Amino acid sequence: MLAQFLLLFILVFPMICALAGWIIGRKHEQIRNIFDISVSVVEFSAVCLLSIYLKAGPIHVIIPDIMGEGLYLKLDYLRYIFVFLTAFVWLLTTYYSTQYLTKFKNRNRYFAFFTLTLSSTVGIFISQDLLNLFTFFELMSFSSYILVIHDEDQYSHKAGASYIAAAIIGGLFLLMGLFLLYDYAGTLNIDLLPGKIEQMGAIRYVIAALMLVGFGVKAGMVPLHVWLPQAYAAAPSSASAVLSGILSKTGVFGILIVATVIMKGDLYISLALLLLGLMTMLTGGLLAVFQKHLKRILAFSSMSQIGYIIVGIGLIGLLEEHGEIAIYGTILHIVNHSLFKVMLFLCAGVINRTMHEQNINLLRGFGRNKHLLKITFFIGLLGITGVPGFVGFASKSLLHEALVEAQHLFHSRLLWGAEILFIFCSALTVVYMLKIFITLFVEKNPAYKDEHKKYMNIRELIPPMILSLCVLLMSLMTGPVLRYISKALIYLTGHVSTFEIKIYTAQNIYSAMMILAIGVVTFVWGLRRFYRKQVEGNWVYFNPIPDGLNLEAVIYIPLGKFLYKTGFAVFSVIDAAIMMPAEWIAAGAKYIGEIKIKRSNRNYLAEFLQRYYKEKTASTPKLPPKEKQASDKAVEESLKGIFEGLRYRFNSIIYGIFIFAIALVLILFVLVSNQVGT
Repeated sequence: MLAQFLLLFILVFPMICALAGWIIGRKHEQIRNIFDISVSVVEFSAVCLLSIYLKAGPIHVIIPDIMGEGLYLKLDYLRYIFVFLTAFVWLLTTYYSTQYLTKFKNRNRYFAFFTLTLSSTVGIFISQDLLNLFTFFELMSFSSYILVIHDEDQYSHKAGASYIAAAIIGGLFLLMGLFLLYDYAGTLNIDLLPGKIEQMGAIRYVIAALMLVGFGVKAGMVPLHVWLPQAYAAAPSSASAVLSGILSKTGVFGILIVATVIMKGDLYISLALLLLGLMTMLTGGLLAVFQKHLKRILAFSSMSQIGYIIVGIGLIGLLEEHGEIAIYGTILHIVNHSLFKVMLFLCAGVINRTMHEQNINLLRGFGRNKHLLKITFFIGLLGITGVPGFVGFASKSLLHEALVEAQHLFHSRLLWGAEILFIFCSALTVVYMLKIFITLFVEKNPAYKDEHKKYMNIRELIPPMILSLCVLLMSLMTGPVLRYISKALIYLTGHVSTFEIKIYTAQNIYSAMMILAIGVVTFVWGLRRFYRKQVEGNWVYFNPIPDGLNLEAVIYIPLGKFLYKTGFAVFSVIDAAIMMPAEWIAAGAKYIGEIKIKRSNRNYLAEFLQRYYKEKTASTPKLPPKEKQASDKAVEESLKGIFEGLRYRFNSIIYGIFIFAIALVLILFVLVSNQVGT
């Protein structure tokens, strides 16, 4: 009973405290800061306490008659990894925010929505019903939007517009997939869906594609990543840290559930994810190499590292019963990326707060004498580049081994090319991380000599330093971390792992050292030689990619305008075609109503009507001219209203027939596709 209470508590508690913290902060900002930190501590403590009850088995909470099918929460070892990372990172970033935002405006609003985002994020990870998950997914998108536009300048509003547009469009795709899934399966319970989906035909691929688009937007998967660099760069660094380290994992979690649980590692879905993951790795890596803006480099780096995770999810399905190595590599890289990228974004925040600058050319040599900051950032560099001895080496080696295993299993040139691309993208990681570190922490700059003390706030460094210690600890205890991941593996495979993990093999170490060598050579003889130039006696990097050249400006916005104009033109014609007959009938009825009846020779009916009219008018007092005019006008308005009502009723009938025809065509299309699939 206490376990169920705690599971519900970690969802509802931050939601209530978001409002309470906002009320407190209106009068006492310092008390609000203490309150929000305390909320994060309590949340993290409750999550840690849940691990004790989790040993007895998954924890379930079911509350009927809420959110359609009811509120169905579940916590198992796989979900616990995501929930633990969320609570831990939120604790550190909440404390960091109290130090970082001291000179920012709208701080009270920020903390309220920051805490609300925590609640919705936890809700995503513990939702067992996909409708619950969708609800929290949308809540998280809208609450985090406020974090993106926090500065409320032109750039942040533009980034926020891209972010919320992508979130809404992705949510609509996901919702359409859920509609179809419920229509065919009759349930949205994740555990019941695998058995139901097997009985569907080709429609299951339509459903999976819609859901993967919805989750892929949040993960930053190519080509759905257009919002990512702008949003990460515009948000305060504490918000950028959770956007990259945690919120992107909500999309990854959704992709993992769809591909490996609901679709049960379907070959076509897995192959599509492998290709999309490789594209995401390469695109993010290349774009990160050429950037000058520190947070944009880290943003594209996040995109590239998400590509590794998506590749791992694809390999889980391709390897089938041999997919345990891919599961270990994927989940471990999820954990690693969360820690590495949060740490690096927080370090970038320390630099930005002191210098109010993100251009690495202007920050050259800033950290040369900032030893704590330099060591912390260097640990993140060693981890994310996969240097042997660090936990990043373990996750990348496992993913590389899984890719080699798939190549041996299928003997495909595509997988051989994927391995080459994997090595190349790993070398790109070395290139852009060296670009940051050498420029900021190694090169000399007289402007910052002997002035390092006044540029440093040690309290801001506490969270990234804690994360760097976690990375070192995990690097020394990789074995226990993998043994814990083996418990999560049961949820994905249904059996206890028997896979023997060997990380520090000669082949893995050789591959890692080769990647590092390629990266260093590319940095020294490629990037520094061809993409630097001298400006006023200083060497500065330049970006060969034009600022206006991006998918959003080149493809998505023109495509959206084209679809809008085309749709407007088409439906204008349809509307005119529907309204024209109604206009003709209304005009005809009006014309008939205005026809005057003339008396013909010996027209008995006309004579009878005339006599009746004379008798009637003789007994009726004559109205004055003004009143008679008003009476005639009232009759005219009454007749006009009758005809207008007939006109609109006719339009409604035509529209109803039109909508029914569209629905009938769609139903026939779905039925035919289902028959073809079966």
